[in-house]
Amino acid sequence: MGVPTFSLLRHGPEHIAPAFALAPEISFQHRFLFAEHVCPWSEPTFVDALRGEDRSILLFAGSWLEHQVLGTALHGLAEGYDVCVILDATPPRSAHAATPAQERLSQAGGTPVVISQVIHEWMMHTADPVKRARLQHLLLATMQK
Repeated sequence: MGVPTFSLLRHGPEHIAPAFALAPEISFQHRFLFAEHVCPWSEPTFVDALRGEDRSILLFAGSWLEHQVLGTALHGLAEGYDVCVILDATPPRSAHAATPAQERLSQAGGTPVVISQVIHEWMMHTADPVKRARLQHLLLATMQK
């Protein structure tokens, strides 16, 4: 779809080796490795790369909803981006924290979504029949889970 992708990974005591090798088949345009408890928005290389893409909407997914993802999303909102968090691709570390994290996101102006919503919106906005067919296939795959 021509959407820029960023991979933000953290390393700490439980993540000694960089996790970029976990999914070598995924080609992220931008990869960043951060120390545990470091906000990506405090790193100029990340901020500059994101600004260089000239986008206004950010989609977030990853682990953990109530920690890394929510914090990064809230900073994105503070930076003036429209922020969506893909909930079915963003598990909480604690089941008890899921609802308060979603409420905090909404209170701050972020939008909770599910992957099928995003795919459907992209399908509606592309005129390319090949992209539309690929998205439709992906949408059907997400609905079978």
